[in-house]
Amino acid sequence: DAIELNYDVNDLAIWLDRILDDIDTKHYSGTRPPLRSYEQDIQGLALYAFRLLFKPFGTVIYFKFAVRQDQFWLVSLHQNRGGGKP
Repeated sequence: DAIELNYDVNDLAIWLDRILDDIDTKHYSGTRPPLRSYEQDIQGLALYAFRLLFKPFGTVIYFKFAVRQDQFWLVSLHQNRGGGKP
């Protein structure tokens, strides 16, 4: 996915910071209420999915994460592959 978006994985924290600055509630593309994760490390946590045109990557991205207290879990970050509006 990093190759597809043309960024260095060593810079992931920088990109996440910029993406989080850009997302807004209007970009939310998940379900209401959010789906819950079945992954062992984040089982039961709400999954927040966003779709937005992220100009630094020059494409619409799909970004999904979970949060537990002070921990942020990146679930997906890739070029949008599905339908829907950014």
